[in-house]
Amino acid sequence: MRILGIGLVGLVGCSDGDKVLTVSNDEPNLSIVTPADESSVDEYDLVEFRGKATDLEDEETALEVTWQSSIDDVLNVDAPDEEGNVYFATDTLTPGDHVVTLTVTDSQGLSSSTAIRLEVVDQLDAPTLELRNPLDGDVGEEGVATVFTVAVADVQDAPEDLWVGFSSLLDGEFCTPTPDDIGLASCESSLSVGEHTLSFSVLDSHDFVTEVEVNYVVLPSSQVDNDFDGFTEEEEDCDDTDAMISPNGVEILNGLDDDCDGIIDEETDAFDDDGDGFAEMDGDCDDSDASIFPDAEETCDGVDQDCNGVIDNDTICFDDDGDGLTEEEGDCDDAESNAFPGNTEVADGIDNNCDTDIDEGTPFFDDDGDCYCESLPCYGSSNANCTTSQLTDGDCDDTDEDYNPDLIWYQDADGDFRGDPNSTMTSCTEPTGYVSNASDCDDGNSYAWTGNVESCDGYDNDCDGSIDEGVTNTYYVDADDDGYGSTVQTTEDCSVPVGYVATAGDCDDSCATCFPGNTETCDGFDNDCDGDSDEQNASGCLTYYQDVDNDGYGTTTSVCSCSPEGDFTTTTSGDCFDDGVKASITYPGAPYSTSTSPRGDNGTYDFDCDGTEEKYYTDLADCYGGWYGASTCSNGWYSRNSFTGALNPTVTPCGQADLLSYSCSSGSWSNPVCSYSRTNTMQRCK
Repeated sequence: MRILGIGLVGLVGCSDGDKVLTVSNDEPNLSIVTPADESSVDEYDLVEFRGKATDLEDEETALEVTWQSSIDDVLNVDAPDEEGNVYFATDTLTPGDHVVTLTVTDSQGLSSSTAIRLEVVDQLDAPTLELRNPLDGDVGEEGVATVFTVAVADVQDAPEDLWVGFSSLLDGEFCTPTPDDIGLASCESSLSVGEHTLSFSVLDSHDFVTEVEVNYVVLPSSQVDNDFDGFTEEEEDCDDTDAMISPNGVEILNGLDDDCDGIIDEETDAFDDDGDGFAEMDGDCDDSDASIFPDAEETCDGVDQDCNGVIDNDTICFDDDGDGLTEEEGDCDDAESNAFPGNTEVADGIDNNCDTDIDEGTPFFDDDGDCYCESLPCYGSSNANCTTSQLTDGDCDDTDEDYNPDLIWYQDADGDFRGDPNSTMTSCTEPTGYVSNASDCDDGNSYAWTGNVESCDGYDNDCDGSIDEGVTNTYYVDADDDGYGSTVQTTEDCSVPVGYVATAGDCDDSCATCFPGNTETCDGFDNDCDGDSDEQNASGCLTYYQDVDNDGYGTTTSVCSCSPEGDFTTTTSGDCFDDGVKASITYPGAPYSTSTSPRGDNGTYDFDCDGTEEKYYTDLADCYGGWYGASTCSNGWYSRNSFTGALNPTVTPCGQADLLSYSCSSGSWSNPVCSYSRTNTMQRCK
């Protein structure tokens, strides 16, 4: 942080009078680091401008910076960084002698400037060429001149001093136009038919060349649609100068072949299309049929041959009664306008719709074929077996043969919509308290009828003669009252009987603690009904350790079981060697052993598992004093060195035998020699 200098004048109160305090401001300090003064660069080179700007009063980042060229004007105005470094780079300087000035202004408006001279050396540039016409993919026509145009420019040369040439891979060079003062160069030329690769080139005075290539196709005139109607001459356009004439044209009365079919004005009112000597303008009412024309003979064919506006007049095909149909069309009575196929039948004693039935669908006809009509007279029936003499009236529903005055109804006393077959009456309509079916086997029970779903309720719901069949539940006897029943004794019922349960699976119905899912207990029973009793980890089990050598001590491997099983026979662990040579005499607290061989696992004689090898006989036989005086002796291992005759001074190792003294005599004054009683003894170890 810099000390802020404030340009001001203030009054300070003092004992000896007023004083004036003046604070001044300094302009920024700056310098241009690069490029060096009087240096030179080529046009298009990237020039890096670096400077340094500081100020006593302002932060460096608050200073205003301007780089300015005497040719290109302002170049950059980026502020310094926190250390006062000023930087920018450019490759767009105009060729010439530049005076580049760096100006820095502080917050008080004070400025400092410094400048360098920099020469930017002009570089030779290739000319530019812009293709105006044609563009890539354009199409030309055989024999039709195309205007070929380009726009050229060059930094060093004037446009009119540039050489321009146009060429084709098919036709070679076809034009060398001179550009005008704004750089446009063009010419007209007709190229040969084919696919051209056109090359447009410009050459400046320094032999720099710029070239542009495009693809251009020249088509034969017969393949060009000049009138833009979608057809060329090769596509049978008979007049490619008129867009209204083509194979898709519509023929109109104009004396021209509009559709290019070789016929003029066909299918118009002035042309006799069917060749019968009459056109539409002459009164032909169908110019597509040569048998139809004015004064032609009328025939029974549904066509107006004579063009008088009446079809089949004076023939059997003509509708004499004006009902819209003739005899040929099914009119059963062409003298009666109310009788014809498709007419609506009414109650008038006439076959209105010509279906051979009279008044069907009216009260005078038996429509449902039950030999009853609604009212007299009855003209017929839909049932051929119902003769006119049999027909009578009184039908209350002539759309359903099941409804007539002789219809049987069955009493429904229990209101279950099923009737009693033994209690009936006849009526055309349903009497109160009666139904149309006889499906009730028990009209005093609304839960019983034929087809009902059997329910477990003590009734024959479906009227099949059996009660509650197929809907009862199976219950299992539960003698031990543990909530699970035995499959040995079951019963079928709608609810759980006393002494039974709904859940089977009891493996021992005399054991109240034996049922599926119960906890296995060490009691000699299969408590959880899994087929095994007192299996491992049952409640109350003991920890048994593996004792392979049967020495009463087990390893750390154990199971929790109700009794010993397999090798797991002891409840005492701690055996350090349970399977191998001498394993049976190896266990905690084992006694000394005279074994001639060590343990099979570690080769030691540590039979009591305390980690050490202990010998039972550790004393050595010895004789003390002597030489004309009394001697003393001690019992122990007794053996002599075969060379020196001295007693062996070592304890016999485990698994080996040696002489062991058990009674020694110290001798006398006259014979102070020790004597021993000894026997060959096996060393004992644990």
